[in-house]
Amino acid sequence: MNGSKRNVFFFAFIVAFGGFIFGLDAALISGTVRFVSAEFNLSDIQIGTVVSAPGFGVLFALVITGYICNMFGRKNTLIGIAFIYILSAIASVLAPSYELLVAARFIGGLAFTSLSVAAMYIGEVAPSKYRGKLVSMIQINIVVGLSAAYFANYLLVDLAHSNFEWVTQWNVQDNLWRWMLGVEIVPAVLWFLLLFTIPQSPRWLVMKGNETRAITILHRLNKNTELAQEQLKSIKESLVDYSETGGYFSSFKQLLESRVRAAVIIAFTIAIVQQVTGINAIMFYAPTVFEQLGVGTDAAFFNAVLIGLVSIVFTVVAIALIDKLGRRPLVIWGLAAATLSLFFSIVT
Repeated sequence: MNGSKRNVFFFAFIVAFGGFIFGLDAALISGTVRFVSAEFNLSDIQIGTVVSAPGFGVLFALVITGYICNMFGRKNTLIGIAFIYILSAIASVLAPSYELLVAARFIGGLAFTSLSVAAMYIGEVAPSKYRGKLVSMIQINIVVGLSAAYFANYLLVDLAHSNFEWVTQWNVQDNLWRWMLGVEIVPAVLWFLLLFTIPQSPRWLVMKGNETRAITILHRLNKNTELAQEQLKSIKESLVDYSETGGYFSSFKQLLESRVRAAVIIAFTIAIVQQVTGINAIMFYAPTVFEQLGVGTDAAFFNAVLIGLVSIVFTVVAIALIDKLGRRPLVIWGLAAATLSLFFSIVT
């Protein structure tokens, strides 16, 4: 692997690591439900609010993230998102009340836009022949993060019942849910620091009129001088088209045009169907679901770990097959499998 290719993969990996933080943040809460409910004496609606608070945060953040990316740059936006993850994790661990825990979780939801910004950044720095695989690294990081969260919760539950002296000294058993949510802090800080090592997006630099710095970064990403110049030319041409549409907010109107309407409807439908399959309910409440099925607490957390491992296996399979079979067959067969799974969950 030559130096420029190594740089591209390294920067893409750093940015995609945000998917790992997202997976952790989304799944760690699953292990805390019973303990948070007991400490704050919460109703089912209040528990649902704690779990779903990040979803409301990301709805607000998605409206302004594109504007922030264009104003401050993709790199700076990612750094800000990483800081929000850290702030939310620390505030969640220290939350003295239900209301402040919800507020901390809501703030964390603002950082969930890390997925879209990471995909944007990778798409702008990666050569076209590597772009698909590098963007797919985000999804791999998500499922690895989910699995890590389930495993961390399982490990902490096991430790809480151990006889280690430090477990008693640090009062792990009485503050188990706080330790679970605190797992996110270390990788979030690591991601925050690593983001300072990546370059700015060449496209954003050209957008801001800094072509000299943009071409320097393009040379760093691709040792071929001619190809770097061609990429710069392509960026400038795309920005001319972008400016003619009226900028970021006006570009939304293009989604209503007849030439893209079918694609938008299909994408919108897939996004909805993916959510209504109920995968988020399992992701957020996996240990609780297994406990309600009659297994013990330890077994419930262990089964959640198995769900994470299954997610990793099939994500890897999908990425390996996506360029061989195509997107359409994978979507069709994936939805068929989800339909059968939902049917069997009803009849069993």
